[in-house]
Amino acid sequence: MDKRVEKMRETITNRNKALLGLICLTNAFGLIMRRDSVVALAKTQAQGDFVQGFVTGVVIAMDLLLVALLVKNYAALKDEKKLARLYNEMNDEREIKIEALAGKAALKFGTVLAALLSIVVAVFVSTEAALSIIGALSIMAVIKVISRVYYTRTYTGE
Repeated sequence: MDKRVEKMRETITNRNKALLGLICLTNAFGLIMRRDSVVALAKTQAQGDFVQGFVTGVVIAMDLLLVALLVKNYAALKDEKKLARLYNEMNDEREIKIEALAGKAALKFGTVLAALLSIVVAVFVSTEAALSIIGALSIMAVIKVISRVYYTRTYTGE
């Protein structure tokens, strides 16, 4: 168990570094969006203000979530019981399987919804927006094919 605990500590430490990096990245993005030169790219002042407010809200929400995860991880690093509980959460086979199934279903549903949305957007909003959605769907399809080939060659089922 001692080796697993040390490995878990290392994993949590690495995750904390990644979380801190994400916090820096989101805040940098938020600062970039506050620049007048970026707001000037919008068609109207109202649209620029909306985008600024939306991005600021997303950045704040993400920062709160990331800080909450950091606090949870730091608390686990200081307490053996919390660390063991976190280890069990991260390695629970049932939860891992449920997460995989939920992600698979969400990806399929989201892809179909985006395809339908692209048709509606193309008809009522703009062709450019529809092409953007179709481009994103194409990228998702390519990533899925690459992932499938990779896991077909490397996954052993253990």
